[in-house]
Amino acid sequence: MRGDLDPSISLGEGADKAAAIADAKNKALAALAHLGSSFTAEAFTSAMNLAVINFATGSAEIPADSTDLIDRAAAILKTAPTGTIIEIGGHTDNTEYGKFRNRRIECSIPAAPAK
Repeated sequence: MRGDLDPSISLGEGADKAAAIADAKNKALAALAHLGSSFTAEAFTSAMNLAVINFATGSAEIPADSTDLIDRAAAILKTAPTGTIIEIGGHTDNTEYGKFRNRRIECSIPAAPAK
């Protein structure tokens, strides 16, 4: 999965930020629900790129409000044809300078099935 979120985009603060993240997750879940039984890696990636998984500063733990999205994505990936390749990537904010980026990706991988 390769995110194309422009780092200059602001999600806002407080309630506005939480609402924007929830809206993005709901759009991603809806897109995942519409994939059907035969989907392409590109369609899956497009659906997941709608989501925003907002880690707490200084943390690599998947946020509780994102576990249902990760679980749904993992369930869908289990039905992917053998040999399907999905790239998982992410961005960090300017307070972390990439310190947690790789650890966050590593935390997401166990939820994805190995094929």
